[in-house]
Amino acid sequence: MIVILTNIPTPYRTAFFNELNLQLLERNSSLHVLYCAKTEPRRFWEFNPSEQKYNFTILKGFHPEFKETYPHINLSVCKVLKKLNPEQIIIAGAWNTPTMLQALYFYNKKIKKFFWSEGHQSAQRSSNSIVNKLRNSIYKKFDGFLVPNENSKKYVTDLISPKILPIGYLPNTIDEEFFNENLVPTQSELRLKNNISLQKKIILLISSIDDRKGVLPFVEAYFSLEENVKDDIEIIILGTGELETKLKAFLTKNNITSVHLLGHVDKIVVREFLKIADVFALPTKLDPNPLSPIEASMMKKPLLLSNKAGNFNELLFSSTGIEIEEITKESIALSLNKFANLSKSQLNEMGQNAYQNVLENYTRKQAAYNLIQFLNSTK
Repeated sequence: MIVILTNIPTPYRTAFFNELNLQLLERNSSLHVLYCAKTEPRRFWEFNPSEQKYNFTILKGFHPEFKETYPHINLSVCKVLKKLNPEQIIIAGAWNTPTMLQALYFYNKKIKKFFWSEGHQSAQRSSNSIVNKLRNSIYKKFDGFLVPNENSKKYVTDLISPKILPIGYLPNTIDEEFFNENLVPTQSELRLKNNISLQKKIILLISSIDDRKGVLPFVEAYFSLEENVKDDIEIIILGTGELETKLKAFLTKNNITSVHLLGHVDKIVVREFLKIADVFALPTKLDPNPLSPIEASMMKKPLLLSNKAGNFNELLFSSTGIEIEEITKESIALSLNKFANLSKSQLNEMGQNAYQNVLENYTRKQAAYNLIQFLNSTK
């Protein structure tokens, strides 16, 4: 049995867990997932137990909140692990979560424990030397790592140096069966349904409206474009956040009616707007491993992607989209002008290339197979 210990259920992980368990059962093994909690503040995902095709336990515990940190404390974790008696354990989530540390330090040291790490250097929030030394020490206690991209691999390698431990590649997969453009009406039908122009190029952002995601400078860059360029583009933003009021004030002050704030919507609506869009944009200043550009690629959308996205190198090529080099009004405007100069057929070709890329590298079946091979190689 393989046990994965993680913070909460998320749609992209639970769909992967279903596939992983299916493949493990074929190899006379199985998966059991331990969740520290059912959800966390400001997480809108729904968890349907009947859809889970693997065994799982939601641990009893305490869940204090410190700003945006949720240090789950589940005192029963070692007792539950002892009962399950797994062959190997994968620990996912924050490296300093009390429950994860309890499992790492106090559960059977003969059982190999791997850390599923999405961190990378530019996403490291603390520069405190004591915190950094503690992080380094904890990382070196693991028997190996699973990382979603090259940035994360380099980060882990640097942290554990000079120690050498096995590192496997495990991208966060998406529900590729759901993000299928053939499951929704045509782009024209959806645009008519939502009163969106058939002629204009539509840019879609699916993002929290906060400083880290770069939404405000993106809209400011759009406003700075030449009128003839701007008139051919509309922007749709799905999400809410602390800068929403400021963004609305900017739109009102400048009489901008071509930027539409639709707030938080469910994933069915997200899928429809991905079909509506001509391009997906993520102008993030910091994002270790964003899923939204993978979902957009699966829906055959070209990308306007910040090079600060942790999986930028895996997703953005000249054939799949346009780079946003800096999160400034001037740099974003350059990228928007490049987008504006592309024809519909060129955008469609980029979208097809983006789709092919994720089809080859981000499906649950391939990721599950690769994970099992990696774990077997470390026994």
